[in-house]
Amino acid sequence: MESLVLKAVFITRDCLLVTGGSTDHSAETALLRAGVAQSLRRLVDQRFLVVLLDPTARGAVSTQPSDVQTDLMTRLLAELRHGGGMVHALLTCPHAPEDACGCWDTSPGFLYAAATELDLRLDECYVFGTQSIDAHLAQRMGCRPLLVLNEHSIAELYDGH
Repeated sequence: MESLVLKAVFITRDCLLVTGGSTDHSAETALLRAGVAQSLRRLVDQRFLVVLLDPTARGAVSTQPSDVQTDLMTRLLAELRHGGGMVHALLTCPHAPEDACGCWDTSPGFLYAAATELDLRLDECYVFGTQSIDAHLAQRMGCRPLLVLNEHSIAELYDGH
């Protein structure tokens, strides 16, 4: 029997949202980008696992309380399902901002956890992110990085370079 190599698409939460240039989303005003649910459905149809990453550290003074973030994710997942999209796994950062967290940014905790749990080869996976650090982490881990610009230019994300 032939072994099935699973491929995954890791997508950071902010790739799915209309941001208006802001990264501080409230549960009431955050909007799912047009066509996202259908695009996720197409990925699933192509036999990709869809892993949604929410790297927002909980308990941050500058971010919203954990229950508001949970409400936001619950609403976004419901909207995705209603539109025909599918998410196989949701990874959220449980740490406080002051913790030495290894979930995201320069640390590959989310990618390692998903690869272990879902039996993935990271060199067969894609990472959609909204910041240059997301692309660098993906590349360093052997994943294929895709940068979602939102309302930014590449020059803005790479400090004018």
